[in-house]
Amino acid sequence: VAKGAALRHHHERRKKQKGPRQQEKSSASLVKLIRGSEATGNVGAAIEAYGALRDRGVPLDGLTAHKFATALVTAGRPRAAIDLLRDLADRRPLSEAECGACVKNVSQALTEALAAEYVDALVGATTFSDGEGAATFFRLQARWSAMILASEACQAHADVDSRPPSTLARQGRCVHDCALEPGEKKGEIVVRGGDAGGGDVRRTLAPGDTLALRLARADD
Repeated sequence: VAKGAALRHHHERRKKQKGPRQQEKSSASLVKLIRGSEATGNVGAAIEAYGALRDRGVPLDGLTAHKFATALVTAGRPRAAIDLLRDLADRRPLSEAECGACVKNVSQALTEALAAEYVDALVGATTFSDGEGAATFFRLQARWSAMILASEACQAHADVDSRPPSTLARQGRCVHDCALEPGEKKGEIVVRGGDAGGGDVRRTLAPGDTLALRLARADD
């Protein structure tokens, strides 16, 4: 399978920089580095590690592929994530659960077209227990959901950039001048205080809403 351009550039550069005495990392340590990229955000090192594994003919398992693809999308590298998934399409290492987790982690920063392309690549790298019919059904549903999220997120971010926070708060679309604190659970964030629109609010934020956290502008 041909490598995508976003990954190929890093692989070729790595080969040129690699010296003859450079200590080789074990395949297990490279897999561990890739898996950890979702938490560390060090996707550059993960891309190089994937290139080394590919050169050795060591395949990625589903869990590692899931975490790597999510890390790339989260880091703003959706094209590299798509290249990765297409590179894995011949083996389809992702399980249905891992594919679904990747869809749920689709970044708000994706365009509708990229969101659709990402879902297509995910499905292509996934083994569905009920065959191609199930894959087609999932792809259509997930594609639609990802595109709707991308469209609504794009509009919401545009509104935040162009409209006063107080107006958005009265519409139930934001809480501003709040503080963020770590929650009781690992990775949990608690929002304290802030203006949620007061008595003029038309609706409130509800469970299931997708949120974005942004620093307040100096002129807000």
